[in-house]
Amino acid sequence: NRNPIVQYISSTNINKLFKYFNIDFKYELIIGLDRTTIKLYNFTIQFYKYFMYVVRHKIQVNTKMRNLGLIDFSHDFSKFSKEEFYTYANTFFDENGESRATPLTKTNEFRKAVKHHDEWNPHHIEYWTNKEMPEDRIIEMYCDWSVVSEYKNGDMKEWYKSEIQKKSYPENVIRIMNKLILGE
Repeated sequence: NRNPIVQYISSTNINKLFKYFNIDFKYELIIGLDRTTIKLYNFTIQFYKYFMYVVRHKIQVNTKMRNLGLIDFSHDFSKFSKEEFYTYANTFFDENGESRATPLTKTNEFRKAVKHHDEWNPHHIEYWTNKEMPEDRIIEMYCDWSVVSEYKNGDMKEWYKSEIQKKSYPENVIRIMNKLILGE
């Protein structure tokens, strides 16, 4: 199969990922010509739903990145870490695997998980303390925001205008994002 996502998803890589992030569950990987399936065992429905959300998000972001000439499968790997995985799963999904109408984002655990995520992922401005964010990471941030805005309301321009007001972004980030999103 020539699909780079399928080439990357292999038993060896998943074993490395789970071992690195201390995720303890059994799985079965089925790679076909048209799709890749991961069956998880000894795993609650809440964790399964979150796991599948992250995998789907990673594939969507990586597809957008590939369309812009970037290939980097490390996007959001920290979401599988013990510092993030269980907290995010509980924040966004209930014990029955249903999406929470109101995510539990006001907890200290969630704030710690977000801080960990921002500081471990180079597509977040917080990762680049005292350094300029490189263009490829700004493009990755754009791809991430594009996918997230589709989840939120589907209007990337409006979502961007709201998001850019929340933090102080350096001029090079604003310039590139304005070009990518607003066509300026």
